Amino acid sequence: MFIHMHGSFELLAKRMADRTGHFMPVELLKSQFAALDELQADERHVVLDIAASPKQLVNRAAAWLANGERSSAKLAFRTAPSSGP
Repeated sequence: MFIHMHGSFELLAKRMADRTGHFMPVELLKSQFAALDELQADERHVVLDIAASPKQLVNRAAAWLANGERSSAKLAFRTAPSSGP
């Protein structure tokens, strides 16, 4: 079971730029998006959009885990539309 925390390129770039002393420079973000292997239909997962609040993300992940353990089907939902670079 996978919880994929997804966010738009723009949102991630802004959050990274706002950090001080972070080990990963914003310039590497594009390569990270390019290298990301999306989860496949046969992998049980949920996609949560990081534009949601931390509390919403925790609640949705916990609810999915409680449901997902009883289900053999892939469960997926997005908390909000988002896009890549």
